[in-house]
Amino acid sequence: SALRRAEGRAEALLRHSIHEQTQAFVHGALGPTTRKAVKHDKPLKKALLGLRGLAADFPSREARAEGMDEAVLKSKEFKAGDHAHDFPPRAAPPAMTQLWLLRSAVRALSDDRSLFAQKSSLLAEPDLSREVAKEMRSFYVQSAHFEPLLQLSATVEALSDVSFLWTREFYLELCDVVQFPTSMSLPWVLTEHVLRQRNTPLMPLLLAPLGVYNCCADAALRQHKQQHLYAEIEGELALVFEQVLFTLSEQVFAHCKTRASLMLLDPARLGGIAAADDGAAQALGRNWYAPLLAERTLVLLGRPIDLAAQLTVRMGAMLRSSVDIAISRFESKELLAVVELQAALRACRLTHVLLREGLPDLDEFEEVLAEANEAVGFLSFSSRILDKATRDAIDDLLPNCAYRQDAVLFDRPPPTAFTPPPERDKAPRSTPPHLLFGTSPLNAEYAMLAAAAGTGFGPRHAEALLEVLGEAGMQALSRALSEHLAALLPHSLSSYVLALQEALPAEIKQPSHVYGAAGCLGYYEAKLLDLRGYEELHSGVLHTFRRLGNGVALVRLLEAALGTRSTFALGQLPIEGGQPPLVAAAT
Repeated sequence: SALRRAEGRAEALLRHSIHEQTQAFVHGALGPTTRKAVKHDKPLKKALLGLRGLAADFPSREARAEGMDEAVLKSKEFKAGDHAHDFPPRAAPPAMTQLWLLRSAVRALSDDRSLFAQKSSLLAEPDLSREVAKEMRSFYVQSAHFEPLLQLSATVEALSDVSFLWTREFYLELCDVVQFPTSMSLPWVLTEHVLRQRNTPLMPLLLAPLGVYNCCADAALRQHKQQHLYAEIEGELALVFEQVLFTLSEQVFAHCKTRASLMLLDPARLGGIAAADDGAAQALGRNWYAPLLAERTLVLLGRPIDLAAQLTVRMGAMLRSSVDIAISRFESKELLAVVELQAALRACRLTHVLLREGLPDLDEFEEVLAEANEAVGFLSFSSRILDKATRDAIDDLLPNCAYRQDAVLFDRPPPTAFTPPPERDKAPRSTPPHLLFGTSPLNAEYAMLAAAAGTGFGPRHAEALLEVLGEAGMQALSRALSEHLAALLPHSLSSYVLALQEALPAEIKQPSHVYGAAGCLGYYEAKLLDLRGYEELHSGVLHTFRRLGNGVALVRLLEAALGTRSTFALGQLPIEGGQPPLVAAAT
């Protein structure tokens, strides 16, 4: 314990202080009274000289003989001198027997019923004045602490032994049970109380109640000598420590995830969110988990435990789960959900930065992302995000959306029989809030931000897609789109063009204006009657042309996003001979 670690430094100081207080009392407080008793040969003389001989310390034997000489005590030089410092400063306190005799004599002399503290007649003064008797009583009270301080090792061991907080045989007999459940164990009750407070000043003391198990295990083996009791303590501690690790890791991750999500939001929104969300309010304050993240010397039942290493493993697993859930949610939605995926990955990346401040051994975020994205294979040119983006772009965006040149985005028209929605994976069930953005209100806030990005795929979504895929992934997506469009030309478009050429009449003349608009329209309808009757005109011809046009527009949209990124990167290059500017990236 901390008391035992500080015992060596404190013991020398305590012994020196006890010696100084004892000698100051014997030489300074009792010196004038002893001289007076010796000079006037009062009955008190024998008792005071006995105290002086018992406890007084002198620099040498000659000084001791001189200090105990009655002639010296009667002299004017002794009366005029200051005897409060007639002793050498050293760590030599009285022994236990000396201390007991000294305190017994002081108690007997200063008692109100003592003959030396009472007047012998109406006008006479007592042998011990009130001031001296008061000093003697004060020393008696103060010296009561000397014995436990002189036996510091035993005192510290007795004070730090809290095994009684766990051993409750009396209560077991009252309840008529063999063993209390862990939920009724006092160390767990105290630990659970701290965990329920979450990020508060109590959190650095989370592990203090676990010291009870060390004390009661030591008592079980050394005092009670019961192996089965030690096994019971060991089993309960294993359950408690596992639960503490589980809850603490979840709280630390939720704190960092909430803090990261708040840092990515507009600062003007933080006040309103913190007022409505207690978890967000705690995340904005001081991080009281930091001392626990640096704990590497935890000892339980004699076994050293690196708590930081334990938390590092769990934080890495939770970070991987968070990234995996973000990608799984993206796979279960349309391509528009790439904005939500972008925000989720940004929050995970910033969470990793916050966790690395206390857990420097945490894996790099790029490794975590590559593992969750299944892009860790040798020469791997695909990933879950890339496969999802490619599949949705080719199977959903190109055939089922219409590109609007004025708004520069893809809108989804009403569905038709030949434009069925593609099948998607199911969304993860009952995702914990801390694995998304930290808390339920923050999850709702980011859902509204993703919805505010629009219901059509536009430049905002293309930029988000570029960020989550990277330049290499964007090039792979563009190559897949180009190959798909190139495959449309010889296989689908060429056959449809030949079919249209055969369906068109050999000659179409321009009708005269005298027929009017209705007549001209009727003329063309009659000439193109066979073409209108072609059953694959809409589901085949026009639909294929829409896929081709949407593909060209999507490639241009992605190239524009890539150009914007390149222009931004070019703008960050330093001027020739100058220093590079400081860039605060959103990620």
